[in-house]
Amino acid sequence: MNELSIIFSVVPVGNMRKSNYQFVADPFEIKATPELSDSGLVFNCDNEIVIELPDKKTLEDFSSGQSVLINCQDSSGRKFKIGTQNIPAIAYIAPNLNSAKLFIKCKMLSSPLTV
Repeated sequence: MNELSIIFSVVPVGNMRKSNYQFVADPFEIKATPELSDSGLVFNCDNEIVIELPDKKTLEDFSSGQSVLINCQDSSGRKFKIGTQNIPAIAYIAPNLNSAKLFIKCKMLSSPLTV
């Protein structure tokens, strides 16, 4: 579990309006929980992150699940990537009154927290 920087980027794997989305979040942590699946050992990186309310177009872009790569770093500058080109994370945003919640669904074959 690592506490990460509050600014992170989300890079779409498919075609979207932008090639990179930047979000500002409340402090958050990423956990990579090992699980056994039909495919063998995978790391569950599902998370919910409270972010600043994005503009209307960005909310529309993420109103349904999008295949993305999530790039963030911890306070020491170590970088982490959630999702891969072959197995991307799925992300969508649910707006609230003054903030929004970014939902991330991702299972990875290796932990994003290892060097």
